[in-house]
Amino acid sequence: MTEDLTLCSVSYHSRFHLAMNDELTRRPGDRFRWLVVQNGPVEDLPQFSVVPGASRPTSIPAGNPAIKAVSYHHAMGLNLALPHIRTRFAAFMDPDFFIVPPIAEVLDYIDRRGLAFFGAPYAIDPNKRRRQDFPCAFCMFVDTKKVDIARFNFLPDSSRTDIMADTGFHIYTRYADQPHDIALPAYGGPTPFRHSRRQLSDICPDRLTKASTDAYFLDDHLWGIHLHMKLHIHLPTVGEEAAHREAEADLAVVRKILHQARQT
Repeated sequence: MTEDLTLCSVSYHSRFHLAMNDELTRRPGDRFRWLVVQNGPVEDLPQFSVVPGASRPTSIPAGNPAIKAVSYHHAMGLNLALPHIRTRFAAFMDPDFFIVPPIAEVLDYIDRRGLAFFGAPYAIDPNKRRRQDFPCAFCMFVDTKKVDIARFNFLPDSSRTDIMADTGFHIYTRYADQPHDIALPAYGGPTPFRHSRRQLSDICPDRLTKASTDAYFLDDHLWGIHLHMKLHIHLPTVGEEAAHREAEADLAVVRKILHQARQT
């Protein structure tokens, strides 16, 4: 079934994360295509299908000050991926989102349950009003037999100040009535939202050095982890060599976490 998937990522200084992600995600026999939209500097990504990205916007619509130009830039890149998808399944995944189970199992889960959307929602933050029951743009699997991705628009909606209408908000809103499900975000406090009380430390004691990390569980098993290292922010402050060392250190921990999770 993996030949029926196009996996899409937007890259901005992301070659370390993409290379590690491909290594950890792709299993023997997998035949999915990994499409990368290069929004940042041109990097050597020989194992991916690479298409040109978008220029960073010089201005964005006024309204919600919490929505930044980087969100628009990322969304523009995701929109550029849409014309290149011709498979039944599409997945939109950040370079630093790592999935534990085999891709084939994820697609089978979606197919068996008749889902149009599956993936990871926002991490729960009681200080942010966000949509918590729908997959986000950083990890969203779509069955294109059930929805027309030609109508997708990942751009944020800065006019909304009552909720965090960030990248992908138009999709969450338009397709709210389509069958969808999520992997549960790890959270230890009181919340009305669906969540898991399991934590990454239950899986592996090794700690990440720079990246903040969100964990997602399905049936009490670790399903995915999302780094928030933002390498492009570190580059101007610590320099390219130091930033890359930090990325490699955190990615080595990711490898250990996924290895441990796959043994249980």
